[in-house]
Amino acid sequence: MNFKARGVAVSTVGYMSLAISGWMLAMTAAGWFSRAFSTAFMVPLAIILAVVAILAFVTDRGLDAVVFFGGAAVLGSMATYMGSVAFAHAAEPVAYLAWFAALWAIYFCCTWAGSLRSGVTRSTFLLGLWLTFIVLAIGGWTGVGGWLIAGGYLGLISSVLAFVTSGAEIVHYGAIANSNLDVTGTSTGTAHPMAAD
Repeated sequence: MNFKARGVAVSTVGYMSLAISGWMLAMTAAGWFSRAFSTAFMVPLAIILAVVAILAFVTDRGLDAVVFFGGAAVLGSMATYMGSVAFAHAAEPVAYLAWFAALWAIYFCCTWAGSLRSGVTRSTFLLGLWLTFIVLAIGGWTGVGGWLIAGGYLGLISSVLAFVTSGAEIVHYGAIANSNLDVTGTSTGTAHPMAAD
């Protein structure tokens, strides 16, 4: 597997991990399930995202590394918070948690701004993530449940965009790697530089 293919594999796994974890968290925020959270899926996905972030950095995918490290930090923080709430049976005030969302909104706003030249799917996903955290912060500060539900639905949309980004990585790479084939599937004899091992 060549260097470019490794980067594509890393990005595909990373965005799929973000999609799965985002979907699981957003379903609860959108009001589809009760507030009884389970952290069982968050810790493994946070570890996967941290490893994938390191691999993204090594394969010269700096923006993806920043996104995956951020995702790992959010998941790790949420798992720790939810675990402490479950053991202590007391939650932080919602306005306090709004600051958590607001600070991550700033992080993902900067990441989104840096992604504007990296493709429509990736930058649209990051825009959705930024807006999700803004709406969740507003919901926490105002105490209006409608904002939190709207944030949950924005999280669901962002998760779908992460699924699309993950798929687009593979489809785009496959199209480029197989571009040395003619319409009949016969090799044209010129190997594309990304297709070489």
